[in-house]
Amino acid sequence: WKRLARAKDRQLRKIRNQIEDFLHKTATRLVNVLHERLTGTAVVGDLTGIRERIGYGDRMNQRLHQWAYSKFKHMLTCKAQLRG
Repeated sequence: WKRLARAKDRQLRKIRNQIEDFLHKTATRLVNVLHERLTGTAVVGDLTGIRERIGYGDRMNQRLHQWAYSKFKHMLTCKAQLRG
């Protein structure tokens, strides 16, 4: 069981790292584009309740619940503040 648990943890860590990397790269690219276009403000929509409002089906519900929206928004805010 320990070997199986370690293998599972390794796979989950790999997936988390890939998601984290994607979010960082996407936020950085977006901030760079906004800076190049001299955009002073970026508006991020309020998605509160999007998961509960509509029954999307099992597969889409799983994707929505795994969506790191808040984490991406935080990264975007931090990177934009660092960029100026």
